[in-house]
Amino acid sequence: TTLSASQLQVIADPLLTQDIIVSPAVVSAGQNITVRMHITNSGASEAQGVVPAALSKLGNGNYTYVSGPVPVSQTVAAGANTYFTWIYQSSGAGSLAVNGYATGYSQYSKATVTAVAEDSNFITIQSPASLSSSISVPATKNIGQWFTVTMTVTNNGTATADAVAPPSNLTVVG
Repeated sequence: TTLSASQLQVIADPLLTQDIIVSPAVVSAGQNITVRMHITNSGASEAQGVVPAALSKLGNGNYTYVSGPVPVSQTVAAGANTYFTWIYQSSGAGSLAVNGYATGYSQYSKATVTAVAEDSNFITIQSPASLSSSISVPATKNIGQWFTVTMTVTNNGTATADAVAPPSNLTVVG
């Protein structure tokens, strides 16, 4: 009879953490925003079937879903990291952030592992530039006399209106 020693190696489960970034920092309603969830596995085994949970909206700004997450699911090796990306369209002025987490399972024990939910940064959604204008001219002038036409432009939105310029030609009617 021969005796042999058996060895058993125990490998720790994955340990998932994440941070979430929403960008850009300032948008106008109607523009797209990107949400990126950065997942890190600091455990000793790979996390399989990692999927992000549905994101929860924070703040008084609004958005509508466009696409994502991309990818839908993935494996994250021990010591590695990856990203999930969503696209939303900003739809209402205010401040906006999201809260989310990811879940996967251990390569060996098949135990479910879940990252602690985290809040993203807040962004600002502005109402888009909304221009109105009025033109004023003197009430009376003599034929051949020069006069000044004044155009007043008002931005009723909260976003900056860039490259605003008067029309190159004015048409005189009447």
